[in-house]
Amino acid sequence: MTIPKKPTVVIETVTGDVTLQPNTNLVFVNTTAARTIDLPTAGTTAGKSIDFIDISGLIGVNSIVLTTQGAETIDGAASVTLTEECTLVSDGSNWFIKE
Repeated sequence: MTIPKKPTVVIETVTGDVTLQPNTNLVFVNTTAARTIDLPTAGTTAGKSIDFIDISGLIGVNSIVLTTQGAETIDGAASVTLTEECTLVSDGSNWFIKE
């Protein structure tokens, strides 16, 4: 009998502008100021998801802007401004917001 391994959860707490590491899958964002977060390359993260959580409760006041690498997109756009917490999923070429 083989027991599957639990996936590793890599948490990153964001308190300023940052580029995420490819292994990050949970991001706590301090929204006491606007933040710009560069996503890892979608090509190296196929099937991966990243959850974005607002730990300050100010996402409606201070924006979280997500940007991509090169010609990659998020739902067809080079960047998106979050107005609520979300999950992104990579298909190996681009990122998509999971509804």
